[in-house]
Amino acid sequence: MKLVSKYNIPHVLSQISYQSSSIEYFMSLESSRTESTDISQNITQNFCLLTNLQRQNKKLLNELKYSQKLQEQMNIIESNINAMIRNTVAFKKLMQRSDEL
Repeated sequence: MKLVSKYNIPHVLSQISYQSSSIEYFMSLESSRTESTDISQNITQNFCLLTNLQRQNKKLLNELKYSQKLQEQMNIIESNINAMIRNTVAFKKLMQRSDEL
């Protein structure tokens, strides 16, 4: 009985319960920290992916602009070729008329 009275059993049980809940709390904090770290790593990875996508989009946009410029130049060349053909036909007709005269 002296042992029981020396250690207040309800108090000891209360302390054990408190320590258990403290341990659970700190374990949950550790778990949250791990989840937070995972989330942070995911955010970092997503940011890297977005940065790479942005670079690729800029590259594709530049290629598209280059392609459009090439298309414009091809249209000009085609127009010039058509003009040369018309001029050649007109020149041949002019030469035929001069031969007739």
